[in-house]
Amino acid sequence: MASIANECDGLSGNKNVISMIKLEKPMIDTDYNQIEMEQGGMKVILEFPSKSEKEESIKQEVKGILSSVLQEQLEKIS
Repeated sequence: MASIANECDGLSGNKNVISMIKLEKPMIDTDYNQIEMEQGGMKVILEFPSKSEKEESIKQEVKGILSSVLQEQLEKIS
């Protein structure tokens, strides 16, 4: 069985498009909380979206996931 080696003179890119998914969502009409700090002649303004109605349920889901992963790790150690 002979092996064949091919040479390329440039990079080949993947041109197969499977699906178009836009990962970024526009944050239009979003209320923002703002924290302003000034020190030494420099002013820093932090903006972040206000709390969501779903925030508590998201926190509970994350706690549940982390708790189950921790329990699995503790069982592996024992």
